Amino acid sequence: MTMGYMEFVKELTGYMAKETGFDQKRIYFKREGEVPALKGDRLFVVVAEREGSKEAIGLFARNLYERYLSGCRMEDIAAGIMEEVCRVEKSEYILRAADMKDYGKIKKDLFVRPMNENWNREKLADAVFCSVGDIALVLYFRAGESGDSLVSIMVTKEYPELWGVAPEELLQTAMKNTLAMAPPRFFCMEGMWSGPEEYQGEDFMDADPDMRVMMKYPGTCLTTARKSDGAAAVFLPGVAERIAELLNGSFLIAFTSVHEAMIHAEGQLDIRKIRECLKAVNNTLVPPEERLSYHVYRYDRDKKEFGICDENGRNRRRKG
Repeated sequence: MTMGYMEFVKELTGYMAKETGFDQKRIYFKREGEVPALKGDRLFVVVAEREGSKEAIGLFARNLYERYLSGCRMEDIAAGIMEEVCRVEKSEYILRAADMKDYGKIKKDLFVRPMNENWNREKLADAVFCSVGDIALVLYFRAGESGDSLVSIMVTKEYPELWGVAPEELLQTAMKNTLAMAPPRFFCMEGMWSGPEEYQGEDFMDADPDMRVMMKYPGTCLTTARKSDGAAAVFLPGVAERIAELLNGSFLIAFTSVHEAMIHAEGQLDIRKIRECLKAVNNTLVPPEERLSYHVYRYDRDKKEFGICDENGRNRRRKG
């Protein structure tokens, strides 16, 4: 007789506990919404626990149930889970996570990621971050790398106290690290058309790029060499000042996702057109989890400040 979903979850949890000797603190089930920001029912297995902190893998329980309905045996499902647990237990990421107690070991691996503050209030409740308009620059720890992606852990509020370092100082360190980990790049249309796979963008921080290319089209794409979380690039030390220098003035910023931003020389396009384009891109091309803001921002070259644009293209509110 085929088990129902919740009966299967109970049986699988019990079977794994019996076979491994793990107690309910190491194997447990959580419904979607039971944990803030949890997407999908998960079966959690704790893979490491040290000094009150723990690392766990979360498997989509309904996917496991679908495997059962397709004919997979309970023991085979459990064996697959434990194989993943063993792999993660031995991974460099868990070993690196243990280093988070020691600020000296992890200082160089702190970096920031951008996310919308208003849409991520639950996730940010325990986070360390600074705000620029409706954008939060969130403190993360680089635990390792997988291909072109960073494997990271969000730094929570207890760590500044544990390390004896002010949150502001941690964020300043992280911003400098981010600049080194993921250098900012301009991506121009001509370069992307000529060879999108090979094109690595323009390094504009030290050498002058061809500004004729940049100014030929309304807007230039700003991201990073990694092309991931690249919207943070404009806030990194010296970047906005450098762009203002190259443009010889203040500029507007449309964050078309967490991964990039479009830079517009002030006066190049009507603010209403930029705002309309940004809204269309967010609503039709960007997944909700990758949207950063519907606001157009302005960097004031003279005041060295970011602000959300008002209807006239001036800074409506400022955040340094």
